[in-house]
Amino acid sequence: MRGHPRRVEEARALPPERKRARVTAYVYGNILVLAAVATATPETIENGHAAVVVAATTITTYLAHVLAHEVGEALVNEEVETDRQELRDALPIISSGSIPIALLLAGALSKQVDIGLAELVAMGVVVCRLAATGTLVTRLGGQPSTRRAVWGGFALAAIGILIATLKAVFLH
Repeated sequence: MRGHPRRVEEARALPPERKRARVTAYVYGNILVLAAVATATPETIENGHAAVVVAATTITTYLAHVLAHEVGEALVNEEVETDRQELRDALPIISSGSIPIALLLAGALSKQVDIGLAELVAMGVVVCRLAATGTLVTRLGGQPSTRRAVWGGFALAAIGILIATLKAVFLH
């Protein structure tokens, strides 16, 4: 999937620390959303609780990321103010949860949507996002994607699945 050309160019022009913040938010946002989706059961999807859990995970992860960044920034800057850039750098966390939330809500609200399929597609979307990370990183660096980047993304997706599985197992 190709990003909007203007957005890709804007992202490439960012300072390295801002690129790093966005990629970091993207990776752990996806892993935590995947773990939240993995805890869903047919009953929690049907009654809407799964969508609430994924939404709560998404929002609290976003807020925790912004807060943690501000605390870290306080180490080097006494007068820390949350600015729009910091809030924007954390937005990949919100994007990690948006489609899974919509899919789980569709499973809850529509009798036409199979709830098992809704969960499977929600997890698939997040795993695909993780698998695309290698390509995302090379593109943000202004480089063409390589086989190594693609395979790195697949490895990251596998590790993300493992982490999400461990989190889901320990939660339940």
